[in-house]
Amino acid sequence: MKKICLLLATLIIMTILAACVQVDYTPYSPTLPPPCNEVSGVNLNISSRTIEVGSFIQLLPIVTPLSAVEQNVTWHSSNSSVAIVSEHGRVTGVSDGVATITATTVSGGFIASAVITVGEGDGEGTAPPVNIPVTGITLTHTNITLDVGGRTTLHHTIQPANASNREVRWSSNSTAVTVNSQTGEVVAVRADGGTATITVETVDGSFRATATVNVRANVAPPVTLQSISFVGAPGGILLGSTANLTDSLRLNPTNATPIPTIVWQSSNNSIATVDNAGRVTAHLPGTVVITAIVQNNTTMRAYHTIVVPEPESGNGDNGNGGNGSGPSESLPPDNGTPSEDE
Repeated sequence: MKKICLLLATLIIMTILAACVQVDYTPYSPTLPPPCNEVSGVNLNISSRTIEVGSFIQLLPIVTPLSAVEQNVTWHSSNSSVAIVSEHGRVTGVSDGVATITATTVSGGFIASAVITVGEGDGEGTAPPVNIPVTGITLTHTNITLDVGGRTTLHHTIQPANASNREVRWSSNSTAVTVNSQTGEVVAVRADGGTATITVETVDGSFRATATVNVRANVAPPVTLQSISFVGAPGGILLGSTANLTDSLRLNPTNATPIPTIVWQSSNNSIATVDNAGRVTAHLPGTVVITAIVQNNTTMRAYHTIVVPEPESGNGDNGNGGNGSGPSESLPPDNGTPSEDE
């Protein structure tokens, strides 16, 4: 009985104490590490390397932790004129120099970099060439004129400027002009002139451009006429007969150019007339002076005297002129005195 009473008294006392004392209870919450699927950093398989122009090297990003869900990075080159980097981390040397290649994690923005020197190096290989096709071709000059023997070089422009295959072929469609099939140099060769079409054609795509080349024919310089004269002209003709003085007219020099037009005159049309072709016809007995005049230089003249004899009674064939053996004479326009020419 005493034990029961003691136990009850103890419970009553503890109840009273619990009601009088307030306890501040804060749950325990220790610091936990970040979840294992978030990115915490990045490194590269190479920190520095030297490669040659045109060769490449592969950079590999190592994202930590390996269990991170987002493993992607973005790439950047500090100097793309020295080295370029693809979206997959392949670095290609462009020209001598130094470039820093940076990888940045998509998640968290963590950065790792590698210093790439382009020069003589140990790149992993040569990047395959990128083929840039030709899209067109033009010529700087499309119409030119050359003298015989003249030469010039035609210049072309290929589009685009960085086309991979810039080889072209040249051709000419005429013997008036030759063209070097490799350099585009044209030469005017035909003496009588002519026209040629020069064609340049790209090996890639067979694009064409043309130019017209005109060749001026060889033209001899003019030879100035100095004088004209009669040589071997008939000294007399019979009544009713004709004589052609054109064949007896000589130019000095004989190769004078251009050949002049001659105007013919008779001093007495009653005795003898002369036509535009230099043909003299005798009408009456007497003496007549035939004048040859250069049309575009009327001061340049030649004179020839023709005698028309009286017909002999009983024999009209024994006159003085029909045989063409008479002397060639000239008569000056001022005093009528015979002379060779003027």
